[in-house]
Amino acid sequence: MVALSGGHLSEENISVMLTAYQQKLPLTDKEIWVLPEVLGFCLLEEIIVIADEILSIIDVKSKAEEFLRNKLENNKGTTDISALLCEIEEKLKLNYSFHAHVIYLLKNISIDEASLQRYLEYHFASLERQVKISDLILEEGRLEAFLESKIRTLIVSLRDINEVDEEKFFQEYSCLEQILSQDPEGVYSKMDLEARGMYRGVIVKLSLRYRLLEEKIAKDCLELAIQGREDLHCSHHVGAYLLGKGYPV
Repeated sequence: MVALSGGHLSEENISVMLTAYQQKLPLTDKEIWVLPEVLGFCLLEEIIVIADEILSIIDVKSKAEEFLRNKLENNKGTTDISALLCEIEEKLKLNYSFHAHVIYLLKNISIDEASLQRYLEYHFASLERQVKISDLILEEGRLEAFLESKIRTLIVSLRDINEVDEEKFFQEYSCLEQILSQDPEGVYSKMDLEARGMYRGVIVKLSLRYRLLEEKIAKDCLELAIQGREDLHCSHHVGAYLLGKGYPV
């Protein structure tokens, strides 16, 4: 869900994705209960990934500052950038963030455009196309804007997930809850949370014991309740077939 939505999780798109998924493969009661928490963990993982990328860019910029400081320490007050036309770490050679920050720092000390372009031509000589200052700055701006937007979206989604009413969420998306709520006697929907949980718990145990889908067991109970039996008390109540005398049926 996090990947499909690009990290933008809202009640609306969670509903669309979860409903579509459950049409193919219904989730179990336990899976529905823990889903909001699992989504929260997934969002946290994505936030960590983006945060690592941001920290990596900060580290690269720090190396750019160190590179400039070391190379120009003996050329203070001059506009000669020859010392910068040298080999650098392999992973920094074509790193746009590194070179964009170098260009930014050089501009701050009034290095002319021709020298800046000369710097770029030297370090990007291995590319078939020419890299212009405007291209470099634009690409760096796009990357930073993307990361800023991405982490903001993830944080907002995490906040929204943490505010989800888990009981309401469960009632809305639990297949068992939706099926049992169709109880012909109308008793199930009036029961408290603990009592309804007891009914669902029986279904879960039966599902594990006989390796049947929880949804099928619930539908069978509902079908039996709809049909009813003259020899069974409250035969039109789904509970009669889960905890009552209709259980053997």
